Amino acid sequence: MGLNYLNSFEALRCIVNIYGILVNETPLRIGKGAGGLGEVDLPIEKDPRGIPYIPGSSIKGCIRSLSESLARASGERVCDPLSVKSLCNVATAAIKQATNLSIKGKSLNEIKEKISGLFKHEGFESEANILTSTTFKDVNELISKIISDYGPCIICRIFGNTELASHIYIYDSYPTEDVINKVTALSRTRVAIDRFRNASRSGALFTYEYVPQGYRWNFRMRIINIDIVRGSGKEVDLLRSVIKYMTTHGLIVGSMKTVGHGLLRLDPDNTFIERCFVEGLKIVCETPIKLSEVIKEW
Repeated sequence: MGLNYLNSFEALRCIVNIYGILVNETPLRIGKGAGGLGEVDLPIEKDPRGIPYIPGSSIKGCIRSLSESLARASGERVCDPLSVKSLCNVATAAIKQATNLSIKGKSLNEIKEKISGLFKHEGFESEANILTSTTFKDVNELISKIISDYGPCIICRIFGNTELASHIYIYDSYPTEDVINKVTALSRTRVAIDRFRNASRSGALFTYEYVPQGYRWNFRMRIINIDIVRGSGKEVDLLRSVIKYMTTHGLIVGSMKTVGHGLLRLDPDNTFIERCFVEGLKIVCETPIKLSEVIKEW
């Protein structure tokens, strides 16, 4: 994506749509918290019609988590999105500030002083000292230093952070039309275990809802300006690996994962990938291709 990925939404270069079928190969439980009057203790997420669905945020969170694991396993630097101090966020803000100050005609020394002060103010004093003591020939070299050493990391470049928009959109998944009115939440009663006594914990009986295994869910994902069909680069490689993983190993989504709930697998024979681009002020979409055919080339 190069040095201009911070401006990657200024022009719509490519849209990749992936749509198809998810199958819950084990019982599925997307909880909504404690139950209200007339509900079980732990109900599942349903829309106002009472139809169970899988929130897009739940799927996207699992995809991001999987992407982080794959990136770390490949030796990529990955930030902690839950950290109070995020170097990726500060680096992104610094790049934006350096670019804006350069446009306003500020000198390199002024820009370097401002950027170093930003890192120091956010608690990254060692990074600030490095930037202060390093000699740069121009602003582009300063920005290149920030990108290569401090971020944003590959995950933030794809999924965004507080300073950077996401390239990935995941929509809510509903049961397919043939079963949408047949999906019925079942309930199961369990008891918590006392770890010290290795026995049932007194007063810890609870009932939870779940969707039985074997249902089909509509899946829809949109990727903006990362061409996973014909493009190249680390971002492309990582997203291809994630999608292949979803078709072979599946995602584990929702609660009670360690007791066998939540395995969702993307069905490659019933999922399609569509590449669109802008040409002559018109959006042109190529013929959708079955995902099982595309991933053979990945």
